[in-house]
Parts: sequence; C-alpha cells; structure tokens
Amino acid sequence: MITRYKSGSQLVGLIYMHRLTDRRFTGIAGRNFRIFRELCGETSLKNVVLVTNMWNEVSRYVGEAREKELASDFLKPALDKGAKMVRHHNTEQSAHDVLRHIINNHPVVLQIQRELVNEHKDITNTSAGAAINADLAEERKRHEAELKRVEEEKARVLRQKEEERRQKVQEEERKRQEELRRAREKQERVALQRRQEMERAQEEARMERQRIAEEHHQVALLSEFLAAETEERQRIAEEHHQVALLSEFLAAEAEERQRIAEEHHQVALLNEFLAAEAEERQRTAEEHHQVAPPNELLAAEAAAAEAARGRMQQQIAEFATALLQIFAQDDDGDGSDSGDCVVM
Repeated sequence: MITRYKSGSQLVGLIYMHRLTDRRFTGIAGRNFRIFRELCGETSLKNVVLVTNMWNEVSRYVGEAREKELASDFLKPALDKGAKMVRHHNTEQSAHDVLRHIINNHPVVLQIQRELVNEHKDITNTSAGAAINADLAEERKRHEAELKRVEEEKARVLRQKEEERRQKVQEEERKRQEELRRAREKQERVALQRRQEMERAQEEARMERQRIAEEHHQVALLSEFLAAETEERQRIAEEHHQVALLSEFLAAEAEERQRIAEEHHQVALLNEFLAAEAEERQRTAEEHHQVAPPNELLAAEAAAAEAARGRMQQQIAEFATALLQIFAQDDDGDGSDSGDCVVM
C-alpha cells in the first residue's frame, strides 16, 4: 500500500468486516477497529464500508439487534465521518452491493500513507503506531496487571493451598487424634467389657462354688440325716430285737415262774406228804414202840427213811436258794443273767 502510493496510486475505498456471531465488540475486535481508524484517518472514513457478515449463523432478530448496537455504539464514530454499513449474506449479489458503495468514490490518501511518505515519520511515530503502542502499552499494562493479578492469585492460591494443606494437616491430625480417641475409647470399652465379663464370670464362679458348697452342705446334712436315720433304724431294729428278746425272755420267765410255781406246789405237796409220812412213821414208830420193842429191821428202815428225808430237805433247800437268786436278779432287771439262771 505504501509502495503503490509512492508510485501515484490512491485508494478509492476500504472494507472493514465484522462477524455478527461475535456477541461483544470488545477486546481484539475493538483494538483492531481503533487501529483501522488510525490507519485511515478521519478524512478517509467516508470511503470506508463497514460490512457485517455471517447473517446465516444467527437469527434475523439477533442479527438486526447486534447491527443496531454496532451502529449506535462501537461503529458510530466512523459512521458519523461518512462510513457506510452494508450487509453481506455470503452471496455474489451482496458482494456486488458492497463494491458498488466504493467504486464511485474519489480517491483518498490514508493517514498512514501521508505520515510515512509525506511526513517521513517512523512507523512507531505514526497515529497507527501510536495507537498500536498505546494498545501495546495498555496491553502491557493489562499484561502486567494480569501478571500481578496472576502472581497475587498464585500467591493467594499458594497461601490458600498452604492454608488448605495446613487445614488438611490439622484435619488429618484431628482425625488421627479422633481415631486415637475412638481407639482408646474402644479399647477402654473392650477392657471394661472384659473386666465386667471377668467380674461376671468370677461372680458366677463364686455363686457356683457357693451353690456347690450349699449342695455339699445339703449332701452332708442329708448324709448325716441318712446316717442318723440308719442309726435310728438300727437302734429301733435293735430295740425291736431287744423287745423281741425281752418278750421271749418274759415269756420264758413266765413259763419258768409257772414251772417254779408248779415245782413250789409240788414241793409243798411233797412237804405235806413228807410231813404226813413223818407223822405216819412217828405214829407207826410210837405204835411199834407201844406194841413191842423195836428190832433191827425197824431200826434200819427208820434210818433209811431218815436219810431219804435229809436228802430231800437238802435238795429242797438248794432249790429254794436258786429260786431266791432268780427272784433277786429279776428285781435288778438283768434279763440275760435271769435267762442263764432259768437255763441252769
């Protein structure tokens, strides 16, 4: 463009295109349009055509709303200087419409051409260069601010991470302490449970020992009772035996007494008989003595009778002594000796 201007060629128009799909005219789009204005200059804007395209990518309502916003705000300075806004619908006809807006224009010198060629300015000193530098300075400033923000954000993130790490460490320490506390509590509960179980087992063992001791005591009492019962039964049996023996003894004693009574009766009868015989013999002897003097035969008979009488009296005396001993032993209550006397 500078070379052609030096050779005498001039531009009759410039086309600046903007996508309607962009929601906002900010950032790079805004910076590019400012540089474009500085390249053209205020006097050349009347030969500029501002073309909006990609109408098929948005609805008609959205496209017209964005077109209205561009015309009333971002593109308004250029439109106020004579620039024209044209729609391009991605057709050959709409492209021809764009070209028809610039082919009849008078050639103009762009501000960048005049500054570089006529005024021999360095590109950095031109309006476009100043705009670029300003944008670069602004960009650098934004970049530095962004870098500062990033550094601050980084520091904040680091602090946040450090805080999070510290909190995490604290949380982990808290969790570890909580786990230790729970472990201790669990251990204490287990120890308490084991101690309670041990105490319960000891109590059960004590009660079991007490129960066994009581059972042993009851068994001992029962054994003593059974032994006493056995002894009592044995004593009763012995008493029954003694009673039976006593009954037998009393029966035998009764028989013996009856026998002795009968013998007493017989002895009494015998005594009466002997007395009667003695009286008879005495009477006979007296009669014999009165009738005739005694001879040797009568003397011998008298002597024999006297001897028999003496023996009979001796036996009666011995038998009476024995009876007196039996009666004396009966009075003392000794049944066994009485039995022996009875047997004798």
